[in-house]
Amino acid sequence: MRVLTLAACAATLLLTAACGSSYRDDGDPVPSDAPVISYRYVDTDERALAEEYADNYCEEAYGEDAVELDTDREPGGYEITFACR
Repeated sequence: MRVLTLAACAATLLLTAACGSSYRDDGDPVPSDAPVISYRYVDTDERALAEEYADNYCEEAYGEDAVELDTDREPGGYEITFACR
């Protein structure tokens, strides 16, 4: 698993890129080879940055769109996960 730290707009988001077999909220399984990327954020501005980073990552690395899989409450904030599909 690769971990990169990105700083933007005085906020630091933790980026974790990995492959996995997560599931979307609607029950649609993610293909086993779909790259999955997660970000931690605290507020709505950071969430918007996470969405932008996911879109850019998926587009540049795989030529795909970032699709939100889920958002979990974490200590001190949230973690949002996207799949490149």
